[in-house]
Amino acid sequence: MLRSLVGSEMCIRDRSTGYDDGGMMERLYGAHPVGAALLHKCRSSFNRLLLQGGHEDLARRAADAGIPVERTSKHQLDVLSNHRPHQGVLLECAPLQPALLNPSNIGSMAERSEPQLIVALDELHDPQNLGAILRSVAWFGVDLCVMSQKNSAPLSPAVSKASAGAVETLVAEGKLQFLPRSTNMVKMLTTAADSGFRVMGTAVGGAGVTCASSVERDAHTVAVFGNEGVGSVSYTHLTLPTKRIV
Repeated sequence: MLRSLVGSEMCIRDRSTGYDDGGMMERLYGAHPVGAALLHKCRSSFNRLLLQGGHEDLARRAADAGIPVERTSKHQLDVLSNHRPHQGVLLECAPLQPALLNPSNIGSMAERSEPQLIVALDELHDPQNLGAILRSVAWFGVDLCVMSQKNSAPLSPAVSKASAGAVETLVAEGKLQFLPRSTNMVKMLTTAADSGFRVMGTAVGGAGVTCASSVERDAHTVAVFGNEGVGSVSYTHLTLPTKRIV
């Protein structure tokens, strides 16, 4: 078994699992992320569940799914999780693979009578920020969250932990989707605008900015969240009837 650091997340390569994405597996840590992963089973394979005392509900859930369960020490979990807040729970599993967005689905959403809300995440880099946003997306019942694969933080264990496992639920429900590599955020937002969505980009402040609390949710809307440093590159270059909100 070979170990490597990928995107600051400790991963393992285990050829015995049958996972076909380069054999790479992640170490998911924390009670909520692991519990959600075992509940929804969105990941293509699971290697083993490691527990430090207790957590009988997780042990039963894993055993019912045929996933090996091992009892171990806090020290061992500290080492395996790279000293992350594991809460005595660690799951070796394949990475999440959300579905790819089909642009025609946006047109279908625009035909619904109830106002639809799409959150577009444009090249977010910070896994803690990404996870927190995905947690909010799940909590507030956003209809669809679309994120770019290029120049974005991967859906790593750190993201799942920051989302309190919400990322697993969003993927399971098909509410978190990747943009296909053949397209980009500008094209997706253009498609949405052409389908009748209003496109709103977040901003710190300045002229022409509207407070989010004053925006009526009476129309299909795409809310664009951009990069932590430069904002939304796609939004900046859009030639669409857009608004900015704070």
